[in-house]
Amino acid sequence: MSKKKWAVLIFCNTLAFIMFFSWVSTQTVIKEPDGDKRLVYKENSSFWKTLDYASFQNLNGQLKNGKSTQSFWAFTNRRIFDLVSAFSMILIYSVYIFRGNQEEKVERVKGGLYMSVSMLIALGAVQLLHGIFDVGRLSPTKLPVDGAIRLSELSHIDFEVKDASKQSFPGDHSAVLFMIATFITYYAGRFYAVAAILVATGFVLPRMVGGGHWLTDIVVGGGAMTLITASWALCTPVQEKANRLLHKPTLIFMGISGKLIPALKPAVENAS
Repeated sequence: MSKKKWAVLIFCNTLAFIMFFSWVSTQTVIKEPDGDKRLVYKENSSFWKTLDYASFQNLNGQLKNGKSTQSFWAFTNRRIFDLVSAFSMILIYSVYIFRGNQEEKVERVKGGLYMSVSMLIALGAVQLLHGIFDVGRLSPTKLPVDGAIRLSELSHIDFEVKDASKQSFPGDHSAVLFMIATFITYYAGRFYAVAAILVATGFVLPRMVGGGHWLTDIVVGGGAMTLITASWALCTPVQEKANRLLHKPTLIFMGISGKLIPALKPAVENAS
């Protein structure tokens, strides 16, 4: 590993741990009547608590602007919108793949597979930790926050809205988007990075407006997951080893895809 990669790895992990432990130190565990254990802020005010409540009240306060505003944010909080965000990221990376020559296409598809595996491992680790510690966190709409508007309770919203969670930390959806944006930035460069960051930000915002997540679920939870996952995936020898292991699976994947997308066939034949 180069000194630069060591520095990035140390910086990213240090920042992630500082964010997480500075936030978790403001939390206490309570046991609710139903037996569930929940994280809540301690009585004393803190930077994170102030930021969470201020951001929620300001963002959720937009819903007071009228039915059209409420309908817009309700629509962006539907589950199908998650597919739109995923498709948008896939589209950005696909453009990057197809703008390369034959050899570059193979490497770029390989990078996409490595990105997917890295995210699955990270999400699996988080789910494992949830299972071990069994402590949840209620989203703003699950708590009595003064003046809060819950979209799913509005009479003119006649479809399912994802605006509440009993396990809002970390923001898995935001973590996935942030991780994809980070990998795209690493692999593809500035132009694609800007597009990916804009998409990630745009699709994370509805969760905070609707009250499905606190700001710290996104910034601390999703941010820490991204910093740790991306730094270990991209700044250590793991990447080189994975690159070799994924070569054949990449060719198989591209061979299957080539039947549907003819533009991939030359790249597979050249790499073989």
